[in-house]
Amino acid sequence: MSKAKSMELEKTFNLLKTQFSPRHFFEELLEALLKREVLNNSEFEVVQHQLLELLAKQVKRFNKDSSSSIKVEVAEALMDSIYYTLSIYFKSLEDLGCSADLIKDKGIEALFNEGKMLINEKVETAKKLLEGVQKTKLITVNYAYNDTIDYGLPLFFKAYDQDFSAQDSPGSIDYFLSYTERQEIVADGVEYLEKYLSYLYLENVFCSYFDNEEIEAILYSYDKDYEHLLFNIFDCVLMNSLGNILLNNKVGNLLLKKEEVKLLQDQLESYNSEELERTLKMAAIQLCEAFHIEETPLLSYIYRAISKTSIDLKQKLELQQVQHIFLPHCPKQAQTYYIDGEKMANENFKELTDEIRQCSKAKDKVKLIKEHIHSMYDLIDVLEAECLFEEEYLKVFEVLTIMEINLLVNSKSELWDKEEELGQVQVGSLEDTIQTLMEHQTIKDDQAEDKKEWQHWLVIYLRQHSQK
Repeated sequence: MSKAKSMELEKTFNLLKTQFSPRHFFEELLEALLKREVLNNSEFEVVQHQLLELLAKQVKRFNKDSSSSIKVEVAEALMDSIYYTLSIYFKSLEDLGCSADLIKDKGIEALFNEGKMLINEKVETAKKLLEGVQKTKLITVNYAYNDTIDYGLPLFFKAYDQDFSAQDSPGSIDYFLSYTERQEIVADGVEYLEKYLSYLYLENVFCSYFDNEEIEAILYSYDKDYEHLLFNIFDCVLMNSLGNILLNNKVGNLLLKKEEVKLLQDQLESYNSEELERTLKMAAIQLCEAFHIEETPLLSYIYRAISKTSIDLKQKLELQQVQHIFLPHCPKQAQTYYIDGEKMANENFKELTDEIRQCSKAKDKVKLIKEHIHSMYDLIDVLEAECLFEEEYLKVFEVLTIMEINLLVNSKSELWDKEEELGQVQVGSLEDTIQTLMEHQTIKDDQAEDKKEWQHWLVIYLRQHSQK
């Protein structure tokens, strides 16, 4: 082969390297070598034979020399592991121009062993990254974040089988990285874990520059039930920190007032995506200079996040929904607790409902309910016992406490699916209840076929209350 042709092939494969699938790198490389006649048919057959020989050795090792018999699906998995290990090796090369010579000169098994050593190195790197992630772990109540770091990620190292299932990614990873990076992690096995941990570490390091209480405050502003949600903390911290800089607030502040978010809407709504990206990156430079952030990987991560966020920000600005990007501070409401009373015996409850039905006046029914009903379970049973009719429900609701109204509104939650005594239940203000109902539940009111009569009148009661 002439020197010019060799240089041409090397250049070609340099260009093709990033086009190979991360999950099927070696297989696609082989096909490309054959297609471009860098490997001829005879040489390709030798490679296939070496792969089968290597598979046979792996089967023997897998069976601990006891048998060469194995299920088809297990053999396929072992072959995938071989391909994955070889892919790790060839991905480590600076270019692929010499890949054919390496295959022909060293042989498949030798390259496979090189790949195994690289996997060992990646496992050790991933362990160090996990240590870094655990040391920089945020103090938060978000379940997915905590569970992933405390249990899901360490489980990988306990279950990872780099000899026979190198392509697998055991463990449990529920926490979302910044949406700017999720689609970039398309590899498997330890490659996936190493990339995930490196990104999570960068996110933790960035968030560590900010006050933890303020981080929790903006997460609460994102959603009051943020501890149970799957979302990314870094995204929230980054955008609120940049929002404060754009408003010339103190660098490092995260909290934004509602009127400040409105100012950001007015300030940015005329910008196109490129202008938004440029403006946000300038704010990021100011932020990084103030915090003395000089780590190139972290700066790169921030800039990539901004590049993709600017597109989403443009859409939210057009929809007048910038509050979904720059989160306005929503202080936690003071909470009270309701402790349920004792339930009535079935016989006593039946006698009470019969007595209520015999009353001709709503005020007498209400009086009986107030005197004898001390449990939310019993109250709901009374409301469903056909003791009350139409506006009589309103009379009952009027004498209930704010806490009891809250619990009625949320009576379809899992709390009421449990056959046990009601303990302490955290509830908010009646105003919060009304707002929640108006925003999320009234839309379903006329369409819900299973809505009970008392629930229908409860909606009416709350609507009336909101108009006062």
